[in-house]
Amino acid sequence: MNQPIMLLWQAMLGEVRKAVQEEVRNAMPVTASAEEDLHPYTVQETAKMLNCCRQSVHEYVRTGRLRVHKLGARSYFFRADIVAALQSESYQRTPKASRDACR
Repeated sequence: MNQPIMLLWQAMLGEVRKAVQEEVRNAMPVTASAEEDLHPYTVQETAKMLNCCRQSVHEYVRTGRLRVHKLGARSYFFRADIVAALQSESYQRTPKASRDACR
């Protein structure tokens, strides 16, 4: 008599686990994969993502607009930090005047 109750209990527990996992998955915001979030980007790659030059990336770090992670003498950036910099109010990119307009 204990065995049928135990089987029912395990089946019910399995269904509850599936339901909880599905609810957690649905509640989580849609972001890039975890592997992509943890990939360190170089200054060059970050500049390409921000559509600016390397000197601008260093300027953003110096002024505190972009968070940097140092490993020895090298600087690395994570996607979350780059996205946060893009969404912050302090990130304002001013377009350069064309050379024709200066003449």
